Amino acid sequence: MAVRLLPLALVPLLLLLSAAASPAAEATLHPVDYLALQAVRRALTDLPGSRFFASWDFTSDPCLFASLADTFPSAAIATLPALTSLSLVSGRVIGTLSQAITSLPVLRFLALAGNLLSGDLPASFVPALRTVDLSKFTAWVPASLLQLWDLRTLVLSHNALSGEIPRAVRSPLLHRDLCSNRLSGGVPPLPGMLVYLSLAGNWLFGPIGGVLRRLPWLSFVDLGRNWFSGEVPGEVFAFSWIGYLQLRKNAFSGELRPSGATVDLSHNALSGRVPPERRKKMTCGARVSVTGR
Repeated sequence: MAVRLLPLALVPLLLLLSAAASPAAEATLHPVDYLALQAVRRALTDLPGSRFFASWDFTSDPCLFASLADTFPSAAIATLPALTSLSLVSGRVIGTLSQAITSLPVLRFLALAGNLLSGDLPASFVPALRTVDLSKFTAWVPASLLQLWDLRTLVLSHNALSGEIPRAVRSPLLHRDLCSNRLSGGVPPLPGMLVYLSLAGNWLFGPIGGVLRRLPWLSFVDLGRNWFSGEVPGEVFAFSWIGYLQLRKNAFSGELRPSGATVDLSHNALSGRVPPERRKKMTCGARVSVTGR
């Protein structure tokens, strides 16, 4: 059974519960979930004049519940052992993320981006996690998050992360977004199965060609607004599955070798001319722009 608090209010809280239940009991809450959701209900408040909680009828289908949260009900949520997905949509929710939540045994999806949560992240996370979005959330990330064997998507954008990009990464990431932070230094080897990579808007520098050569499955690359230098390897332009290549505002140099993707190479030190066949492709929506820094 899936139980969700639908995002019908300004600060919605979405809970997806995978609890074992027979088809006949599809809209009936397990006693443990019943008590936990009652605790969640007591932690939430309506805006003046609103009646979102009128739908919280615990004898009916909990998928019809609506919510408006102000304080993150960590203690109540931590009592939901069948919770598989926790998403707090951007708003003004305050509070902290407790170890009890990140240790829920079957939690797979955790997205708490864009609120007013504070405090350090827990030191450890449940191994079952596959997606973590903590953008606009924190200034410190525990190393244990990068060791999860099932983690596929990691979004840590728009934080105040500083220092170098961690090297000890065991997670088989497909999607990694570290844009708009304060990361510095070079880029270490990255998980070879990456499909989406965004490092834009940091203080990263040095050559990156060797790193990109080891990422043959990339379809989205954004390295803009850094200080990367050296040549962009020809193999990257040859990857036919790259649909978006953003390299603007760096110090790349060498010959221009545009691909069939949407490409922005502006504000670099690249040389050469756009070949005639590339100009034809530009009429199909592709873009290449090369200007001085």
